[in-house]
Amino acid sequence: MCGRFYLKFLPSSEELFEHLFGIPLPEFEYPPILDDDILPYRDITTFYPSSNRVKSRPMFWNLIPKNSRSFEPRKTWFNTRKEKLAEPYQKNLLRYKRCVVPINGFFENKKANGKAVYHSKKIGGRNVRKKETYEFTLREESLMLLGGIYDVWGEDQFSCSIITLAPNSLIGEIHQRMPFILPNEMVKVWLDKNVDDDDFLTELISPFPSEKLLMKRKWPPDKEGALSNEESQMDLFGG
Repeated sequence: MCGRFYLKFLPSSEELFEHLFGIPLPEFEYPPILDDDILPYRDITTFYPSSNRVKSRPMFWNLIPKNSRSFEPRKTWFNTRKEKLAEPYQKNLLRYKRCVVPINGFFENKKANGKAVYHSKKIGGRNVRKKETYEFTLREESLMLLGGIYDVWGEDQFSCSIITLAPNSLIGEIHQRMPFILPNEMVKVWLDKNVDDDDFLTELISPFPSEKLLMKRKWPPDKEGALSNEESQMDLFGG
């Protein structure tokens, strides 16, 4: 799943953005929402296709269908499984209402047999017990773009959901799902309103390569600090 991420900065260079993703820097209708700990059920920054160019606006992070009685979350829908995109409502959004969620990195809690793994560590003279947590970022770039779907309730109340799928080998050691991370060359296609073949779009949704990600253990920290898959993968996963 993807239930916690951070966005501290966005590239301001139009040339760099277009070089990386093949589209002009989105037109910001509102200032970006920057935070180092972003959770569901709040507004987040998104990119979406509008008329003749891609725009950026805040959307509520938990999908609320347009036919809901009110703009309130009735179910947990901040993630949408790839498998669910075959259902009529989600398929329609996949075809006509796709968005991108820009982030700098995301967090996952380790699970074993479907249950969260907890660790205790003595800090400041007392034991602190938390879930074992890992941070994931791109190896070579600072901006990660997640694929999502959105809907509009009323005239202008937007809400969205991040697509998840089976994990790659790296994230699979921690969690049974991962967010849909868009490769740079796919961003232009994902945000193209003229692309509406749901079979084609579904096939695009595949696990991001493990070798292009960095992983750091955030909790529990060790004496030397957070561990990374680049330096300490054998320590984390036993070889």
